[in-house]
Amino acid sequence: MGTVRRAETKGGGGSYRNIRISGEYMLLDRESSGNQERVSLRELYELYRQNQTIDTKIAGKFISGRVFSPAVAVLIAAGLFDAKGKKIEKIEKVDTVAAVPPPPMPVRDDDELEDSNDEGRFFQALRMVIGKDDLYAKSLGKHLQAGFVTLPRQIEFADLSPELSEMMKQINVALMKDGDAGKGTLVARLDGFVHKHPVLGTRIVEFDEEQHFTPARKETLKLLQGHTKAVYIQDYIDLCDNLNYFNEAVLPKHRVRLTLEQMPENFSAFQKILVDENMKEMGYIAQKPGFLFLGGRVAQRAYYDTLRDIAHLLPANRRLLEPIRISKYEIEKITGKKMESSSINILADAIRKVLELKYAFVEQPEF
Repeated sequence: MGTVRRAETKGGGGSYRNIRISGEYMLLDRESSGNQERVSLRELYELYRQNQTIDTKIAGKFISGRVFSPAVAVLIAAGLFDAKGKKIEKIEKVDTVAAVPPPPMPVRDDDELEDSNDEGRFFQALRMVIGKDDLYAKSLGKHLQAGFVTLPRQIEFADLSPELSEMMKQINVALMKDGDAGKGTLVARLDGFVHKHPVLGTRIVEFDEEQHFTPARKETLKLLQGHTKAVYIQDYIDLCDNLNYFNEAVLPKHRVRLTLEQMPENFSAFQKILVDENMKEMGYIAQKPGFLFLGGRVAQRAYYDTLRDIAHLLPANRRLLEPIRISKYEIEKITGKKMESSSINILADAIRKVLELKYAFVEQPEF
């Protein structure tokens, strides 16, 4: 197998360049945006070793960090799978090596990593503020342990109160949910988690970038208001209503080239705009299970965010507190600059201010 420098997705919807290895990770640049992506080599190897065919859905079971497309693209570009995703058997198999499991991925203890994306830098900074012993985050290579939290992908299977069941029915209608959202758990998709922290307790931690602040998310947040007093809800609703932010940050993140004169009244109205403008169904506005329409991924993300929002209300998660949600927008508002331009120390100071203001965080003295 030769050196791979460039790879394209199976459908040709995206391409990646400057592919290289850095420690335990493969780094690559997304050509459409220039953003850097990071794929765990250990996870990439397991995706190759355990499958005769691959696609992004299969990759999602092995690859963390929402980089399923580049993982598949690289394996195909490397000649390990053909263009249809079928394993090429002529690749020499080394059974003696495959039989030995790869070493566990080390926890990233670097104070500052040059190759990190915004989520990675956020959790590096959070680790500086609250310590590393009780913090779990996929971007740090420290994954949640089984039993920490129950988070079914299809919430109807959970033991919901009548009030929450009614709320989810309303959310399903608002998001145009038209089928089963899939089986299994969302635990591997959590950004982070604190477990038995002396101040913050046990709870989900989410870092929310631009793609989360959509008309779909606003509808779920408004319905949530009567069921949880999470401190971020009103701020998030306000950000979902921010037309400038929507035009300048949210729509570009979704690869939607539009400038709207007013915010869509609801998700259905936004989805109609996508259809009327004949937007190409790809990436952030593609169909997804349970949301089989243009813009389905927008609705799916709002649905999954809602499941995280109410995880602490499920009987199986009795010890769980409400989630911590911190947006990229509020971090950059505090620092006055883009996250990639801020040092980890500056980001840590901003996160500390948010935690103190919203989550009654007080740093513990060192003895």
